[in-house]
Amino acid sequence: MLRSFRFSDGFESVETVDSELIALISFSIFFLWIEMISYLRLIPRNGDQLLMATYIAIYIYYVIVIIKAVFPFILFNVVVIVSFAHIMYILLYDPKNIKTKDSTFNGTATNLVNGQELNVSMKANFDPTDWNDNPFSFFPTAIVATYYWLNGNFVQRDTFDFWAVEVFTFIGSILLITILQNMLIAFMGGVYEEAATKGRQALLRFRANQIANYEALHHYYFSSHDYDPKYIYYIRRSEHFETWYEDRKNDGPIFKDVEKKSTFAEFVFKDKVYDKFSIWKYDDDDDIKIEIEKFKMMKKSLNDNIENLIKNLEDRKNDNANDNIDIDKKIEQLKAIKN
Repeated sequence: MLRSFRFSDGFESVETVDSELIALISFSIFFLWIEMISYLRLIPRNGDQLLMATYIAIYIYYVIVIIKAVFPFILFNVVVIVSFAHIMYILLYDPKNIKTKDSTFNGTATNLVNGQELNVSMKANFDPTDWNDNPFSFFPTAIVATYYWLNGNFVQRDTFDFWAVEVFTFIGSILLITILQNMLIAFMGGVYEEAATKGRQALLRFRANQIANYEALHHYYFSSHDYDPKYIYYIRRSEHFETWYEDRKNDGPIFKDVEKKSTFAEFVFKDKVYDKFSIWKYDDDDDIKIEIEKFKMMKKSLNDNIENLIKNLEDRKNDNANDNIDIDKKIEQLKAIKN
């Protein structure tokens, strides 16, 4: 096909087309559309004419968030589908002893030569070992056929007349369609609200990163214009803003609650000197004078205490001479210390 390309008419002169090449072209178009849709994320929301493109960009992230949320459940569905495909593959991969529902067509045909009517009976040529006739004879096609149960296509019931086929078809229809498929729909509906919040945040984060990359790569010295970003986005969960907004409705001081919860304690301030605990050593004359004054105060306090003790001992004297002798000795000792 590529050899038949001409600049005048392109591929118009091609007579035979390679099916594999057509398939590759189809896949390339598929990925090009995905790439084109992803570029919608770069379109800013500046007007109504771009509003639709912005919504499409948001829905891209909606799909991504929902797929991430339901992906474990989808894997569980795949496991269930593969399990039923394996069951039907074991049951029908070589159905020699299983009765099939033969498709017969009866009718009449008229011979155009002599006008004779003929009774015609046709029967389908069914090969149970061919995966085109029996998809459960080949395991990959069995998985695909089991997946189509979700669309109500039960090919095994139309082909085989066997009670085990009916039983497994009934169980599979209840489990895959009635239960799991409805659970998936309900689960996706519950995730949509979270996807709406995260989708908007993801889109804004993507555009903010693009702006940051542009600012980092832009060489400002090539232009005299200041290319500061027009918008600054602050990304935060919406419920946090709602909580803050409810707390700020009263418009009171922000430290009001702190005053209510605080406990205050009053202490008597005492001027104390902690120089003796300091690691610094001073050689100043003022410090020496301060130390001398401290010793004088200590001596005065000691003398006052001695005078009080002497006075107490004088008051204890009585008529007993022995006791008075002991008191006089103590008084002499205190006077000696004082001097």
